[in-house]
Amino acid sequence: MSGHGHGAPGGPPPFPEPRSFPRITEIGILSMICVIVGVIVMAAKLPGAPPLGLPIGLIVAAAVILTINIAVLARLQDFACYRFWQVFRWGGLAYLIIAGMIEYAFIYDNTRGSTLVVLTLLLALFSANVPILLAFTVARFETRVRAGER
Repeated sequence: MSGHGHGAPGGPPPFPEPRSFPRITEIGILSMICVIVGVIVMAAKLPGAPPLGLPIGLIVAAAVILTINIAVLARLQDFACYRFWQVFRWGGLAYLIIAGMIEYAFIYDNTRGSTLVVLTLLLALFSANVPILLAFTVARFETRVRAGER
């Protein structure tokens, strides 16, 4: 006997086998790295006119990666979708408020034109990635899937 009591009569039930999931977290972090590098490139040249080529390329890369991540998430079987959406809604609301405050700071600091558009797109991608990562991280450890869920 191992002394832990797992699986023993009257003891706590054994831990469930960990489930294997696609690399949702890693894919999301890759998208966020693109966004962070884009922001760093932009911030390094502010308040002047920053070069937009690399940040725009990083926006496209981050958006493609985010789309792939959403597609992979949508195809998961026996996943706690209820818990995912529960966490995503609150995380999304929090990041929407945070993004709104940051966007206000951009406008208040007289960021205009294409620089504002690129910074706004980078902010939007970051604000979409974080709630997805939060929600997935919580839902992946949910041991039960609600009745009627996929």
